[in-house]
Amino acid sequence: MRRIRNEGVGKTEYLCNEMKLTATDRWVPERNPFWVVQTSTDVIRDHGDVFNPNFVAFLRQMYLGFIFAVYGD
Repeated sequence: MRRIRNEGVGKTEYLCNEMKLTATDRWVPERNPFWVVQTSTDVIRDHGDVFNPNFVAFLRQMYLGFIFAVYGD
């Protein structure tokens, strides 16, 4: 997270242990802070599955990690 704070979000980021977020060619402008995420159904089945424990864990780690990267050491 310190690297993200210093360098910004890169084209590949790792969250939730081995979960890998990879930018596509449509990531315009580069380092855009808005993400559209596609995943397998073991993380979230559809838009109605937002309270799935795997998806909640992903969101928690993503937000807490970025808050830490911006505001804390």
